[in-house]
Order: sequence, then C-alpha cells, then structure tokens
Amino acid sequence: MIPMGQQFKNLPEIVCQSCTQTSTTNSEKTVVGSKVNIDNKPAAGTAYRITLAGTNSGGNAAHTAKLLIGSTAVMTLTADAVTAVDWMATFVVVFKDAKAQRVMGNMQGNALDCENDYAAGSVDCTAGAEMKVQINSGHESDTVTCEVCVVEKWQQELTTE
Repeated sequence: MIPMGQQFKNLPEIVCQSCTQTSTTNSEKTVVGSKVNIDNKPAAGTAYRITLAGTNSGGNAAHTAKLLIGSTAVMTLTADAVTAVDWMATFVVVFKDAKAQRVMGNMQGNALDCENDYAAGSVDCTAGAEMKVQINSGHESDTVTCEVCVVEKWQQELTTE
C-alpha cells in the first residue's frame, strides 16, 4: 500500500468553479463553471472531478446531467425519480492515454436512490478538447438549476504493485 500523500505527483488543483446559477426547462444547457480545456495529449493518469449541486422544481420528468468531451457525450446521469429535489452529481474522468478515458459518475438527491455509472470512453484528445456538463429538466413544466460547480484536476503517475 502506498502511504497517504505519496500516491499523487501533484496535489489536486481547482481549475474552475462557479456559484453562478444555471437553470433550464427541458433543453440542454451548459453549466456555468463546468467548461475545462483539456491539454493536448493528456498524460496517462490525468484525472478530472466535476462536482455539481442544485435543485429540481416541478416533478413531471427526471432531470439529467450529461458529461461531454468535445462533442461526444461520454456519460449521462438521470435522476432516480421525478420529484422536486435538491441534487448533487459527480463525474470523475481518468485518462488512460490521450485517446482513452475511464469515467465514473454518481447522481443523488434527497430522498432518492443514487444512480452510479461507469463508462470506458474513447475520445481522441491528442489535439486537446473541451470538457463540460449540460443539464436538462426533462419537461417544460420543470426547472433544473445548478447552483454550484467545482472542477478539480490531478496529474499522477499510474503505478503497479
């Protein structure tokens, strides 16, 4: 086991954050503070964590949070139920190399079950890319709002034991 504090080449850094409200009713809208430019040829082990939180009013349809790298949707998280709730979502993207990613996601709301997802991405980032999260309320009578977004970045060396 690697001792705590020695597994990272760098400590995580906050590369973007916002408390600017992003709201939408049944259309995809990019969350303020979620856009990040990925470097050309990201090194193996480079990781990003995007954490978002907000509210969903109404309750006619489940809302979604979609992670895009470039124009490719690599993961969409859907709320468990169609109720008015506070919610939180987290996406973690780890680059295996410049053309392969591993993506983990989690969405939860108060009084709801969590959604957890995993995907193996294959977006070519050798020339860099933009990463962002879009939200969608799912129904014109509902409003999904993101109140806070924080994007962190790690650069680490992958090790084998």
